[in-house]
Amino acid sequence: FSRRGKIFKGMDTLRQSVYKLNLIQKVLDGEIAIVDEKGLENFNEALSQYRSHGHVDNPIYYLFDLLTIEEFESGVSIRAWEERQVELRKLADIDDRIRIVPQTRVKSKKHLLKMYAYALDNGWEGGMIRRAKSTYKQDKSNDMLKVKPAFDEELPVVGHEMGPIRH
Repeated sequence: FSRRGKIFKGMDTLRQSVYKLNLIQKVLDGEIAIVDEKGLENFNEALSQYRSHGHVDNPIYYLFDLLTIEEFESGVSIRAWEERQVELRKLADIDDRIRIVPQTRVKSKKHLLKMYAYALDNGWEGGMIRRAKSTYKQDKSNDMLKVKPAFDEELPVVGHEMGPIRH
């Protein structure tokens, strides 16, 4: 299911993998990607395949959180992220199509910049930074920030053309 409860059709093999986890009243938070011949994840290719063909060839489900249904429905948790990770890591070796996203404690700004460069060098969008011992919040929060490049450029306007006026 998607975040909004939409059933993803054409992912029967992945659905079977999730069923093997034998979870009851739990919500998995992650992304579906494919892995290329170099072993790199490609979320955009998975999305492209799904939109074009209605299925994804050899999908892999990368998990980064595991919530109770109550936490998901209320949009908040009282359990810290570290506590939820203990439960999530227990799922690591059940099925080849389910993978836990590795987490690394950032030791310094230099360490963060090195990890950021590694992510970009591998074609990833960027990374996520999470405050230690933070809880899940469905809405945007200062406890978790996305770090990715912002591209900005100023260009001169060299002309314009009026389009038809709509009422």
